[in-house]
Amino acid sequence: MTHFTPNARQTVTREPPECKLTELGTEYIGRQNMDVSGSRCTPWEFVFSSLTDMYQAIPDSKGMEKEHNFCRNPYGEFDVPFCYVNKELKACDVPFCPDILEDTTGNVGNEGNVYPECLLSKKGKEYVGTMSITETGKDCLLWANQVDDMPWDFYMTQFKPKDNSWEKSYNGYEKRYLFLNGDVKIHKNYCRNPGPNRKKPWCFVAGVDVKWEYCDIPFCHDMNSPNCKLTAMGGEYVGKLNVTISGLSCQPWVTTFSASERLNYAATSMFPEEIDSTNNFCRSPNLNDPNWRSPWCYIEPLPQGKWEFCDVPFCLTNEECDIRVEGKCVDIGMDEHNLCRNPNGEFDVPFCYADGEMKACDVPFCPGVLEDIRANVGIERNVYPECLLSTKGKENT
Repeated sequence: MTHFTPNARQTVTREPPECKLTELGTEYIGRQNMDVSGSRCTPWEFVFSSLTDMYQAIPDSKGMEKEHNFCRNPYGEFDVPFCYVNKELKACDVPFCPDILEDTTGNVGNEGNVYPECLLSKKGKEYVGTMSITETGKDCLLWANQVDDMPWDFYMTQFKPKDNSWEKSYNGYEKRYLFLNGDVKIHKNYCRNPGPNRKKPWCFVAGVDVKWEYCDIPFCHDMNSPNCKLTAMGGEYVGKLNVTISGLSCQPWVTTFSASERLNYAATSMFPEEIDSTNNFCRSPNLNDPNWRSPWCYIEPLPQGKWEFCDVPFCLTNEECDIRVEGKCVDIGMDEHNLCRNPNGEFDVPFCYADGEMKACDVPFCPGVLEDIRANVGIERNVYPECLLSTKGKENT
């Protein structure tokens, strides 16, 4: 017969959740011990110079020093939970917890709320609208006027050894790395949500006690992410396209994160959403550069790191105009018109005049015009030059 003792202490052991609550995942205490490529992690004992350092950085390592090789993100010093494999820092495959992945179906806004002047997510990292007033009515300050090295709470925090302890410091960097399209000036004084810590768009305000405030931006009526871009670079693009212009599958972004490539977690601030191991969508986490003319993705993980552009079209508008620049309607008089053209087809490609000389312009083919020759493969004995490499066959001799 089994006797039940009411006052006996009963111990219930619960396994830690195998998911993260935040993008950085500093709270993760699960048992994942392989990187995104499936390589086993090195025990943390071989990473730190002393057990004291390891205990401070990874408190749950006490009592299991020899075998603790679980993915962690001590001090939030990397983009996502990570570990070391053969002395190299590697990202781990730790997804968001299911209850953290927000259900936006209950957040439908009024019918007149149309993106980009509304939110598609609670955090609103994708927001690129023109709201410039906080929820209490204060005017927002220009982002570009804030000094680069001020210790904002979305700067990377570093801990350095000092007198047998650790000293907290801030690693400042140019704030252009925090903003979509990598250019702080184009965001003017509009409400934005750069960095990983704030819960919705906000801005700096003028005040002695209050330095910043949240903005009251409504949700969109249509909460589906538009599968088009508003700017040429497309830093704001949050669509679900995950194949390149040539039809190749995109790699998850976390497979491309490396200690040698990154500045710090500012890299993830240039994404329009929070990142976990499931995100392999075409994005544009780049500094403002005309060479980055579209969202893109990696088609091979690092160290190879091959990448390709994606075919993301501009969003259509009902606005009628004669001239568009980067998808936006512009009003240019004849005395200001200096855009590349090819009147009467008199030159090989679109051109303009510079310093009195005719110069060719860099105008690429539209993605839909680039033919997919894979569908036109001939039989095995067809060998160039006795066959075609393109539909027009201009290369045939």
